Amino acid sequence: MKLDQLKIGARLGAGFGTVLLLLVLIVMLSFSRLVMTERGFDSALDVEHRVARADAWKNLTTLNVSRTIAIVKSGGLPQMSAFLTPQMKDTSEQITRVQKELEAELSHERSKALFADISGKRKVYIDQREAALALLKAGDVAAVELLLEKSLLPASKVYLAAIEDFSNFEREL
Repeated sequence: MKLDQLKIGARLGAGFGTVLLLLVLIVMLSFSRLVMTERGFDSALDVEHRVARADAWKNLTTLNVSRTIAIVKSGGLPQMSAFLTPQMKDTSEQITRVQKELEAELSHERSKALFADISGKRKVYIDQREAALALLKAGDVAAVELLLEKSLLPASKVYLAAIEDFSNFEREL
């Protein structure tokens, strides 16, 4: 049967049915795209939170490096050490919390590798910092200055650069 052989009511019904079918198809397609966009937005938001945590990590580490340098350069003045040491301990605890939060959220293999690299560099930095503070307590200011220049400052720069690399990679994601 040809279309021109149908009555006008049947033709209008077929046309309306076709339009209705297309409308349902468009709504379903739009909804699926909306869901995909929402997932993409959530993913981008998660990455942005990781970048913000990495930036906070770097800032906290920079703060502790500055405090360590201040203590060392002051020759271990008791007032300076008494004031800054508890703050350094609190900041180190904050850094540890940030690291644990970040580690729990990592899903990309490169992020995990960069994170593991940072953890090793943090340990080297902390070991150098503790050695410098121990030498200060022992009263060996000359050894502390040498340790600062030869080990502590380079270790802190490597540690901060590794955090920056991690943060940059997360931004790229």
